[in-house]
Amino acid sequence: MEWGVLGLACLQVERRTRGLELGGAVRYFNEVAVPGMGGLWFAKPLFLSLLGIRIAEDSQVSNIMAANAVETLACCLAFDRNKWERNNRLAGRRKLRGVGEWTFKVLGRPGTYVPQPMRMATTSALPALGLVEPGSRRFNAMRLSDTGRSFLEVASKKYRPHRMDLIEYLRSWREGVEDRVNCGEALASALSPLEDIPGEALAILREQIFGFDTDASRRQVARRCAIYKWFAVGTGRDWASCPN
Repeated sequence: MEWGVLGLACLQVERRTRGLELGGAVRYFNEVAVPGMGGLWFAKPLFLSLLGIRIAEDSQVSNIMAANAVETLACCLAFDRNKWERNNRLAGRRKLRGVGEWTFKVLGRPGTYVPQPMRMATTSALPALGLVEPGSRRFNAMRLSDTGRSFLEVASKKYRPHRMDLIEYLRSWREGVEDRVNCGEALASALSPLEDIPGEALAILREQIFGFDTDASRRQVARRCAIYKWFAVGTGRDWASCPN
């Protein structure tokens, strides 16, 4: 079951030549029903996008390139662990299977990954949830807010790939210094969309979804709280049982 009324903003139909704008209709409905959440239906894409923005800081690499590379690596590692089986939380199964090198240079290159990465669903959610500084709707111009940095730190602190801090490791990977990406469990567990985000980080995210209070967000928060209560009453499920 997907989280609340949110659904995947795509059609699971083969041999389709015309989309009939149904994907756009789904995205519009999601935004009206649960404003500020974009096309998100689980939390890991937020974490991966924030990681991309973080490792792009103080470099010549764009946020989009860094976030796409991190997400591509996350899917490569997850597919490698699940023997390349299909999963709604993973993208690029066919394209990534033929990628020989998992370096930043290769995975960040246009055409390596899917045309519509999960990152695109986070562009409206990141500012709406206060995880990036206000004022920009363009992903390349986004900078982490204090809350975004706290969320990222808490979500990544228990993972130490090759005895390194996760963010410092990914920076070394971005620079081409570190290439040990397909051995050990820490990196795969940290990045895989199939792995849950730690509970302490989810508590921060819950506060931002239901309690982030500014003039611009107040109406959105009220609407999100209302739809969550409706969902909880109707299904008998609580926050802890929602997919994260």
